[in-house]
Amino acid sequence: MLLGLFLAGISIPAGLYKLMPRWLIWLGIAVAIACELASLTLLLNFTAGYFIPVGRFISIIWMIGVSLTLPASINRALSAGESVGLPHEQHKA
Repeated sequence: MLLGLFLAGISIPAGLYKLMPRWLIWLGIAVAIACELASLTLLLNFTAGYFIPVGRFISIIWMIGVSLTLPASINRALSAGESVGLPHEQHKA
């Protein structure tokens, strides 16, 4: 359950600020859903046990991808010339 919240908590803001590639954001959201479905195994006796290894192993690959692509700060991304669209600035146009 906590791994799914962690993955979604990083993927969604990174998607809003455009700090990571889109494929990595969607992979994080998909793995977060798989992790949350795996938690249903404990709560509802639901047979979703196969989501447990999927969530855990793919999340390790996702974390490596995030560590390689996520900038250290938004200021560094702006100074490097990357496009970082802040959510509140997108609606002013």
